[in-house]
Order: sequence, then structure tokens, then C-alpha cells
Amino acid sequence: MAQYTRELFKPGNFSLAFEQMCNFAAIAKTRNADETLGQLILQCFVVFPREKFQNAVQLAEAITIFGLKIPEFQVQVSLDHLIADSRLQQTADSILTLPNRDRTQLKARIDEAKALEERVKQTWLENISRRFPSLSSDQVWKGLQDYLARTFRCHGLQAAALLDNTLDIAPAYSESLFSLLNESLKETFSPELRAPARDAILSFFVDIEDHPEQETYIEQLEDGVFNYFSLMVDPEVAVRLQKKLSQLTLFLDTMNILTFS
Repeated sequence: MAQYTRELFKPGNFSLAFEQMCNFAAIAKTRNADETLGQLILQCFVVFPREKFQNAVQLAEAITIFGLKIPEFQVQVSLDHLIADSRLQQTADSILTLPNRDRTQLKARIDEAKALEERVKQTWLENISRRFPSLSSDQVWKGLQDYLARTFRCHGLQAAALLDNTLDIAPAYSESLFSLLNESLKETFSPELRAPARDAILSFFVDIEDHPEQETYIEQLEDGVFNYFSLMVDPEVAVRLQKKLSQLTLFLDTMNILTFS
């Protein structure tokens, strides 16, 4: 199958990708970018259940919802393999279909990932609303998500660059976690709310081991981030990247700044 080149996947798309991270996390264990792309193609039939996909052009357009712009020829290669392996079927009028059993299983994985995120969100926000009544629940969740997106994007790129010295990343993706948090606060909150917002966001990671679902949620994000960044590197590098990201542990140090162990 065709190999993927890192130039095809730009880190600037990660913000959109992070919004769909539950979908990336729902991808079954894959060994390389080819398999990951195949899984994303299959997801299109769940995310867009009413669409009547017929070709690679339409699927390449649908995949942009995941923050990726993949050339048609690469989608075509993956599509051909999915059809050959009977993972997708084609009707007499060229409509592509995902077998019902596979659709049900894939939808269940996506729904499970989203349900975990929703439970974590509601439980955490209930606590935040009591401790920080001046903060809007929607706004503080947005701030947390923005900070997580910036953190995972930088960590993923740094890990990929560390394992593949031909991968050049912009200086902006080497910022400290302190700087990333400040950027998130400035992006989301007015000046008078940034101090309580900082405490609220950092509280998510305090004693996280005592909150199993929050810990599982972070692990879920790690899985999704690996699937995203595996599209940027060669297969042998992807294996080592997965190990690198699996070592990611979030904790609060004595200065109340989130860092990686």
C-alpha cells in the first residue's frame, strides 16, 4: 500500500482534529498510517450515515471533518483494499456500504468514547460550579479542552521529531506548558477571570489517580493523539511513537504548573 509522507499532514489541522478526538480514540489498534486511514474511511459511514458515498473524492472530502486533508489517490488505495477485503461492499449502482455488523461495532466504540467524555465533563463541571461560581461551565470546559489540545499537539510533535530527525517542527510547537496554559487563558477568558480559571483548569489534574474516569479519559486522548500523529511518520517510527506517548503522565508539581513526567 502507498506510504504516507509527513508533508501531507500539517500540525495546523490539529485543533479541528482534537474536536473529533473521540473518533480517533475509537479507532481499533493499528500498526501504521495505512490502517489508520482505512479506519477513518470506515468511520465516515457512521459519522455520515445518510451519505451515499461512491468514490474516493467524496470520502476524501468527508475525512476533512477529522482535521485531515488527504490526497485522493491515497484514499483510493485504502478504499481499494477495504473493498478487496470485503470490509466495504459496493452495490450495483456503485454505492459503497459498510456491513451492518461492522457499522454497529464501530458506532458502539465511538459512542463509548463520547459517553466517557460526557461523564467526565459533567462530573468535573459540577465540582467546578461549586468551587468557582464566577466561571461559566461552557467557558471553563472550553478552556480545559483548548489547553489539552495545545499540550497534546506539542507533546505529539515533539515525540515525533525526537524519533524522526527528518521531521522539522516550528518553534511554536516547543513552548513550555506554562506558556501553553497562559495562551489558553488569554484565548478563552477575560483578564479578571484568568486567575480562577487557571486554578479551575489545573484542578482537573490534581489527584487524578483518585478519579478513575478522568484518568481513563486522558488515556483515551493519548490513544487518539497517537492515531493522529501516526499519520505523520513512517510505520517503524509509529511503533516507537506509540510507546513514547504511552509514557505520558500528567501531574501537578509544587509550583502548580502542569508538566510531563
